[in-house]
Amino acid sequence: LLEVGEGGRRERIVLVGHSMGGKIAMRYAADYPGDLAAVVIEDMDCTSRSYPEDYMNPPPEEMERKRRFDRSFPSWEACRAELVSFGYEPER
Repeated sequence: LLEVGEGGRRERIVLVGHSMGGKIAMRYAADYPGDLAAVVIEDMDCTSRSYPEDYMNPPPEEMERKRRFDRSFPSWEACRAELVSFGYEPER
């Protein structure tokens, strides 16, 4: 996003963030407001959640499990079980 446009001039951009990207777009907007012509946030979950300490600061083996997560599942049930294991609520 911080690249220089033609002629050495940076253009103001319209930044679009979807879901977690909405939070990233909001952070970018706060840090670099002069870069933006507009910000569009789509389908971002604005609910504040609290998580246990071990979820927020996982041990190395849990971090490795999260790194291996690839979003490919043989069934809806397997998908749901995996997401619940990462802290998502079953109803969500």
